[in-house]
Amino acid sequence: MAEDIRPAGPGEFTRLAFLNGRLDLSQAEAVIDVIRSKSDKGMRLALRQLQGTNAHYIAALEDGLTWINAMLEASLDFPDEVGDPDYDEIRQRIDAMLDQLDKMLAAAKRSQVYYEGVSVAICGKPNVGKSSWLNILLQKEKAIVTDIPGTTRDVIEDYLNIRGIPVKLMDTAGIRASEEPVEKIGVTRSYQVIEQADLVILMLDAAAGVTPEDMKIYELIDRDRLIVLVNKEDVREKKLDEKALRELFPGVKIIHGSALEMTGLTQLETAIEEAVLSGQLETDNLELMINARQQSLLERAHRHLQDTRAALGSVPLDCLGVDTMAALEALGEISGKNLKEEAIDRIFQEFCIGK
Repeated sequence: MAEDIRPAGPGEFTRLAFLNGRLDLSQAEAVIDVIRSKSDKGMRLALRQLQGTNAHYIAALEDGLTWINAMLEASLDFPDEVGDPDYDEIRQRIDAMLDQLDKMLAAAKRSQVYYEGVSVAICGKPNVGKSSWLNILLQKEKAIVTDIPGTTRDVIEDYLNIRGIPVKLMDTAGIRASEEPVEKIGVTRSYQVIEQADLVILMLDAAAGVTPEDMKIYELIDRDRLIVLVNKEDVREKKLDEKALRELFPGVKIIHGSALEMTGLTQLETAIEEAVLSGQLETDNLELMINARQQSLLERAHRHLQDTRAALGSVPLDCLGVDTMAALEALGEISGKNLKEEAIDRIFQEFCIGK
């Protein structure tokens, strides 16, 4: 009847699928991850979660913890018949689960890059080619390019994907001492962007060499989030050589290119990818999309398992069971088996209407 018809609430259909056992909670959360994904890579990771990849790993961990709890409870309830639990086997199983949790937590850190994206600022003194490189990376005429120093007066930004990584690319005003009011504001904003960006590209002019202004900007940037891009490699007379650059910028990735001839683009994209995924290029090939809520619960389960392992054989059996049950409860909150109604409400309030 008409009076029984109402608009669907946020995430109502996905919630019904979860409540009816068609999806576990990690799969239900993947629906919103698919919607919000900012790159093809992020979309693929979210789809793997929706298909149950995360649920498979969580279920295996839950099975392992359930077995340990059963062994502890049997020894506790029937000490004469069962005797002490096999601590060596329990320790081996816990080690395997800790190793799996370590891999999942490492995958969580990697997935956040594809989930949240990164901000990349292009900075340097005026007229080194920052706006030209912004246009090249975006493959469109976003910024005005002229031979007049100080053309860019404000931060210009746009979005693109580099090797599957969502990137907010920002072209800053050329940094130099100026008394012109508008340019001074632009320079101040450039400093703010440099401070806040996840990654900074410091652009140099091969024809002009490294100037005091370049080094002043360099001193503002943490070395672990810096790439040096030497532009105008097409000019005949250069005032920069590789040895001098290595001495001035030790341990920093240095790329050579030309905006005019459009060379160095591939090397720059590779450098950005490597800098963003520094230390995170997986050796375990485990690809998962894990959100902040799930990551926190995995960390909690990891802590309780470590406490269990450390206490094996040195505390009463009922005390061991406290940590193993706490680890199991944390994993159950990921799958949704033992999550309170209020928490479920909060999760699905983040969904779109009609999902």
